[in-house]
Amino acid sequence: MSGQTILQEVLFEFHVVGSHVKVSAVCPVRNVEVIVIGPASAPRTHLKMLARRKLERRILQLQGEV
Repeated sequence: MSGQTILQEVLFEFHVVGSHVKVSAVCPVRNVEVIVIGPASAPRTHLKMLARRKLERRILQLQGEV
C-alpha cells in the first residue's frame, strides 16, 4: 500500500448469531462500511483489528491505490 490511510473515526457494531459474530466497521467521514464474520469466542480486539484493516483496504481500493 503506497499511502497508508489514517482513519480518525471508525464505528463498530457487533451482532452475535449462534457461535459466530458479525462485525460491521463504518467510516462515517467517507460513508464506507465493511463486514467481517468470525467465531464468537474470538477476542473483540482481534475482530476490531481485522475489520479496521479491511475498512482501510476498502477505502484504498475506492481511492484507486490498490
